[in-house]
Amino acid sequence: ERHLQTHAALYGRTELSLDGGAGTGGDSRDTAERLAAVQRADGAEPWADPELVALLFHLGRYLLISSSRPGGVAANLQGIWNEELQPPWSSNYTVNINLEMNYWLAETTDLPECLPPLFELVGALARRGEETASRLYRAPGWVAHHCSDLWAYDEPVGDGTHDPSWAFWPMGGPWLVTHLWDHLRFGADDDFARATAWPLVRGSAEFVLAWLRPGPDGTLGTSPSTSPENRYLLPDGGSTSVGTSSTTDLVLAANLLRIVDELAARLGIEDEVVTAARAARPRIPAPEIGADGLVAEWAGHPTMVDPHHRHTAHLCFLHPLDGEVGPELAAAASRSLDARGEESTGWALAWRMAMRARLGQPERVERLLRLFMRTVSDDRGHWSGGLYGNLFAAHPPFQVDGNLGVVAALAECLLQSHRGVIELLPALPPGAPDGWVTGLVARPGISVDLVWRDGRPVEVTLRARTPAAAGPHRLRTGGTETTVDLPADEPLVLVLDPATPGAARP
Repeated sequence: ERHLQTHAALYGRTELSLDGGAGTGGDSRDTAERLAAVQRADGAEPWADPELVALLFHLGRYLLISSSRPGGVAANLQGIWNEELQPPWSSNYTVNINLEMNYWLAETTDLPECLPPLFELVGALARRGEETASRLYRAPGWVAHHCSDLWAYDEPVGDGTHDPSWAFWPMGGPWLVTHLWDHLRFGADDDFARATAWPLVRGSAEFVLAWLRPGPDGTLGTSPSTSPENRYLLPDGGSTSVGTSSTTDLVLAANLLRIVDELAARLGIEDEVVTAARAARPRIPAPEIGADGLVAEWAGHPTMVDPHHRHTAHLCFLHPLDGEVGPELAAAASRSLDARGEESTGWALAWRMAMRARLGQPERVERLLRLFMRTVSDDRGHWSGGLYGNLFAAHPPFQVDGNLGVVAALAECLLQSHRGVIELLPALPPGAPDGWVTGLVARPGISVDLVWRDGRPVEVTLRARTPAAAGPHRLRTGGTETTVDLPADEPLVLVLDPATPGAARP
C-alpha cells in the first residue's frame, strides 16, 4: 500500500491521451504485439495506435520515478534495469548529453521530486572538481568532464590514451547547472536559489572565466576544444577531434555567464565573479553560420568526418537551453538538422524531436517519431535506434535516456514556456489532431490541462502552483496571443473554441 501511494502521488499528476478518448489502458495486447502491429516498410506508423504513443510517454515518467528518488542516486545510462555484471558503458553517467536528457522531463511533466539525486550529484562533482580544476588547469572553481559515476568521478577518462572526442571535455559544469536554473525558472524559491544553486553556478563560472582565452580580435574562446564525440578533417586528409572554440563550448559558456548575471540580480549579489561574468559575456562570439548556411561546429568551419553524426550538441541553444534564438540562427539550426539527417540512435532521435518542436516543425517531429518507434528486432547497425518489445529505447543496446528524452520531446510539442510565453500546441504532430493532457507544467510554475480538437486548443485550465506564479501571463495559441490574469487560489478555465463539441476533458 505504501508503494502504491508513493508511486501514485507522482505518476497520477500527468496523463496524456492522443486519440481524444478516455486514455490508455483499454488495449489488452502486450507491448511487443502492439509495437509489431504499427511497423511499416519505411518505419513505424505511430497513429495506427495513438495510445501506444501515449503509453510511451507514461512509461518514461514511470522509469524516472523508479530510478531517481530522494535518498537514492541519479538515473544513469541503463538505470536499475541493466542485467549485466559489466554493463554497457558501465551504467555510468555520460555528462555531455545523456545525464541531462534523463531529467528534461522532470520539470515539464511535474516530477520535481526526482531531481534531488541529480542536484546532489552536481554538488558532489563540484566538491571533487575543485581539486581537479586546480591540479589539472591551475584554475579556480570546479570542473567536470565527459564521464562520471556513482562516486562523482570528474576527471578526463582514459589516462591520456583515449580519443579526446569523448575523453576530454571540461564543460560538464556549465551544462549541468542549467538544471538548477531550470528548477528556479519553474518556481523554486529563493532558499534553493541561495543555498543550492548559487554556490554551484558561481563555482562553475569561476572555472569557465579562467578557461576562456582572449583571441587577437579581443573575443574570448576555448583552446583546446572539443565538440562532444565528433571529429573533423585536416588538410592532409587525416582527422582530429581537437580544435579551438567549439560552438558547444561558447554557447554553454555564454549561457552560464547569463545565468550568473540573472541569478545574482535575483539574489542581490554583487562580487568579483558577477562583475567578471558581465564583462566577459559580450566578448563570447555568437554561433557562426558558415557559407553553407549551417551552424559551424568549430571555429574556422572545418569539414566533419561524419556529417550525420548522432551528437548535435552545437545546437543546444535550441534545446535544452532557454536563451533567445533569433530567426537567422533558428533557420541555420534547422538546416543543420537537415544536413545531420534523421537516422540515428534512440536518444539522438529524441533530442532531434525536441529541437524540431522548439523550431515549430510538427511534421519533422512526426517523421522522427516514426523512426523512434521502429522495432529493433532487425539489426540496422550500431547507430540506428528504435524500440524493443517492452518499449525500452535502443541506442542500441538499451539506454534509458531515449525513453526519458522522448517524454520531454512530446511535452515540448504540447506546451512551451521558455520564451516567457505559455505556448499551446506549438508543434502538435499532424497524426494526433484530437487529444488531451493534464498536469504539464509551464514556467514560472503553472499547471496546465489542455484539450484539443482538429489540431486546435479548445479548452485550457491553468493553476498557479505557488503564489508567485499568479498574476498576468501571456498565452499564445497559433498566431494569437493574449494576456490572462491567473488567480493565486483557484484554477483559470479558458474555453478557447466554444463552438467545438466535447470541449471538456473526458
